Amino acid sequence: MARMRITAQDFDGNPAWLLSAPGGASALVAARGATLLSWSPDGEVFSGYRNGAELEEADGGRGLIEAPWVGPLAGGCYTWDGQSYRLEADTTGRCLRVHSCEFRRERSADALILRAELPAVAGYPWPVGIQVVYALGDSSAGTHHLSVSLEVTNRGESCAPVAVAWNGYLRFPQLASISKMSTTVSARTKIAADAHGIPAPGDAALTGVSTPVEWPVLGASRIDSTFTSLVPTSDGVVATVLTDPARERDIILAQEPSEAPYVRLWTGDTLERGAREALLVAPASALPNAFNRSDQVGRVALAPGQSRSLTVTMSYPATSAPYARK
Repeated sequence: MARMRITAQDFDGNPAWLLSAPGGASALVAARGATLLSWSPDGEVFSGYRNGAELEEADGGRGLIEAPWVGPLAGGCYTWDGQSYRLEADTTGRCLRVHSCEFRRERSADALILRAELPAVAGYPWPVGIQVVYALGDSSAGTHHLSVSLEVTNRGESCAPVAVAWNGYLRFPQLASISKMSTTVSARTKIAADAHGIPAPGDAALTGVSTPVEWPVLGASRIDSTFTSLVPTSDGVVATVLTDPARERDIILAQEPSEAPYVRLWTGDTLERGAREALLVAPASALPNAFNRSDQVGRVALAPGQSRSLTVTMSYPATSAPYARK
């Protein structure tokens, strides 16, 4: 039985790996930040960085892992276990720490396994280990899959606040923008937040919505919203569905609600390059600013030696596959 192949690549001077599946799909992952640069199951469906300069700048966090916190922290400050901390570099509190890491590969024939260690710093005094696993697959029905599995481990000697998210920028090969795309997310609650993405205090952050939340055509809609109270399918996963109505094709991003009870959608209106070219779908284990919220302590507290995991699986039908819309 044919297996996925993994070959070392040079991405504009940066180490990377090319994953190739027997069915013809491929994915490219940079060593820097374990960043997904491309996923081409049947044409490019991922809007990643195109060169080394973009990878260095990290505009929009394309294909990036957010850890050990997600989204912005208000004022770049937080309090944990009675101690106050201030982040040293990014005063918006957005987490790009993983992006600065050069990941190393662990040998495996079936998946790309990458590992890195984040040392303790003044603004976050807990060392953490990070493992990322990328795997391509093809189903018997002819659907291509790419899974991204994240695991963050507290290497410190005390309980640490840890959250994780992954930023997937998804697009259709035949569509130059997202305007003709439709989108559905199965959620009962939308998070109310300010212009900086900081959720409102307490229960004021929770606003009810009718499920599923649907945009029959995205058009000129400007979306930057996080959803929760996610509704799983019969398989137990939560599926965010992007559709190209003209061609009746879907991209599905599935997440485990126990690991990732939140998902952010963003239309990418302010990206420096490729604004509204792709839709960001970002599963997360906790809310933005979670370290400053008493209602998120249970979601972020991680004992020494314990790990927090998040798995994302993206699916796209092969051209030759018989395809029935659900």
